[in-house]
Amino acid sequence: MAGVAGGRAARYHEQAAHFQNLAQMESEPQAREQLLRLAGEYRELADRGPRRPSAELLGGRAENRKIRAAAFPMSDRPVREG
Repeated sequence: MAGVAGGRAARYHEQAAHFQNLAQMESEPQAREQLLRLAGEYRELADRGPRRPSAELLGGRAENRKIRAAAFPMSDRPVREG
């Protein structure tokens, strides 16, 4: 999972650099400001730790497993709870 988070962070750093470069080329002050704001937001996202799944998301996954088990009762896999 660390590789996924590291890949996400690297991609966000790339996006931040891209928006920073676009801002340097932009002559319209409002557009430049918006690009710099986006660059900053992507840098913040990149520097945050990995996201933790919400309880709501995890609960939804459990419900999906129950539905799948009901739809495919011949499966030899037990239904996991939670």
